[in-house]
Amino acid sequence: MLPQYFRERGYFAAGAGKVFHSLKNNDPKSWDSYEDGDGADPQEQAALKSRYGGGDGRPAWHVLDGDGSKTRDGVNAHTIDGFIADKTASNKPFFLAAAFHKPHLPWTAPKRFFDLYDEAKLAVPSEPPTNDVGDTYSSPRWNISSTLYWSKGPWTASSSFSYMSGFHSDRASISSNPISNLPAMRMIDLRGSYEFKEGVWRKYGKGLRLGVGVANVTDEKPPFTNNIYGFNGGVYGRWAFGRSLEFSFTQPF
Repeated sequence: MLPQYFRERGYFAAGAGKVFHSLKNNDPKSWDSYEDGDGADPQEQAALKSRYGGGDGRPAWHVLDGDGSKTRDGVNAHTIDGFIADKTASNKPFFLAAAFHKPHLPWTAPKRFFDLYDEAKLAVPSEPPTNDVGDTYSSPRWNISSTLYWSKGPWTASSSFSYMSGFHSDRASISSNPISNLPAMRMIDLRGSYEFKEGVWRKYGKGLRLGVGVANVTDEKPPFTNNIYGFNGGVYGRWAFGRSLEFSFTQPF
């Protein structure tokens, strides 16, 4: 951990807020001091207990009467501010980390921030157009695989070819046009093996087969898809690792 690195080298290390997500996930070896309480704002604490209570399935938002200094983020900011003043005056090296809970639920803020905007003048954005026909969770028109085998005595070899046709997708775009053309994909795999029919040494390892291969010889990459992984693993999982080397062995008993 970065704060532990500094602490072990003589720095004072302190943190406040959502650095390691919560106190339960905190790393004691990283800190001389670490704080992240519930704050002292009663309205925020009430909102925490009902943060999913929007009534229509959406999270609710709350206007706080206070100035924000007693909220979780306000208390944590004050804590870090105090450490900055104290440790700067001490003229000793220090490491400080501050992480704020906002914009995490619940959505709360002091009234003075809401007063900056006239709700009547805020335009609600329209929903983007969606077309679920032929998206990346449906099958492409063509998905073909073929393999050519060769063997002679203890030697075997194979060459495999895979083809997937291109198709339209509404999951592969982050532009105003939700429909993208995903390209056709190809893959070539080469593999070979040798069997020690009489054993490796003094008949030990009899029947041992060693194999080597190259998957995705041309190093094809899966096309971009607008999701958490950057590609659709359900459709393009075979191309996820790019070119890869393989080694295998089998031993009958």
